[in-house]
Amino acid sequence: MKMNRKRKTILFGSLAAILLVGVIAIVLGITGSRSKNGREMTTGKTYKVEQVAFSQTIEVSGNIEPIETEDLKFPVSGQIVELTAEEGLRVSKGDLIARLDDISEVYALRKSEYALEEERISGSRKNITLYELEVEMRQGEVNKRKLTASFAGTISSVNAKTGDWISQGSPIARIIDTSSLVGSVEIDEMDVPYLAVGQEVRFIFDAFPELEVIGRVSELPIESRVTNQGIAVLDVEVRIDNPPAEILPGFTFIAEIEVGDTGDILILDKRGILEMNGRTLVMIPPTEEGGVPQPKPVQVSEYENGKYRILSGLSAGDLVMEIPELTGEERASGTNPLQMFGFPVEGPGSRMIGGGAHPGGGMRGGSSGGGK
Repeated sequence: MKMNRKRKTILFGSLAAILLVGVIAIVLGITGSRSKNGREMTTGKTYKVEQVAFSQTIEVSGNIEPIETEDLKFPVSGQIVELTAEEGLRVSKGDLIARLDDISEVYALRKSEYALEEERISGSRKNITLYELEVEMRQGEVNKRKLTASFAGTISSVNAKTGDWISQGSPIARIIDTSSLVGSVEIDEMDVPYLAVGQEVRFIFDAFPELEVIGRVSELPIESRVTNQGIAVLDVEVRIDNPPAEILPGFTFIAEIEVGDTGDILILDKRGILEMNGRTLVMIPPTEEGGVPQPKPVQVSEYENGKYRILSGLSAGDLVMEIPELTGEERASGTNPLQMFGFPVEGPGSRMIGGGAHPGGGMRGGSSGGGK
């Protein structure tokens, strides 16, 4: 089963929150006066820092199956003379499912039992031992003609009827245990270190898209396998105990395995973030008319859907200004985006995160507030 992986969180830029804005201005070469040669100071849109629920997950898919199944078969051939199994019947371990004609075998067993009793009365100890072995052998032949349930479950199908001649190994009935349901899912080797037995798994089934079922990671094999594409994967077992009656064996599911911390996080549109000289900044709008926006250091990590996670430097509800995207001519001339905010900046070396490619990779995060 193919897994749709989601991955997140790689830190690409940071600056200690204790650095003063004045120090930043010195390092960046900001003088604090208006630009006379660049564009007019921007008055563009702002973005608000949002607080959303966050979780680290691995997304998987597959089909759910009973925790235990068995096709019931006779080890010998013969004619069915008794059949108790019927579809949907609940059975306990040891219950009779079917019986073959066993007259000859029962006769031979009784004969051996009689001989054993006679030998115990007047025979030697050596002969008694031989007759005991013979009785045991005859009992085994009788038992081969009785088919019983090897575990408690439900008869899901019956493939014979009384009077049928059955060949050795032909399936008579199928028994399933649906007290728990399990699925095998492929986990890429890169995500295996994040897994642990007992982690919560949230299942959504195609047949009931509004029903969310909670399960867990139940088994991690000690050996991986290599797919036809040369990718190492681990076939991990996920499990639902006491599943809802609506969920039937074979149903298709998608699921999310919770592999990291959950809680509230802060996110911000990437168009409000600027990476300059290895430092990550945002521009805080002026507090009074005619004022100049102020750069502020932040620590961020990649999130999803054009947003970044704020690790430090901002609070929920804070506003930051959009970082203008440079024109091709401005890029070629080495124009610094801060010039659009009224700052003459000495030297090139800035890169607008919101305006171009950004680093990827890492485990993906999901949020109940921001969507996936």
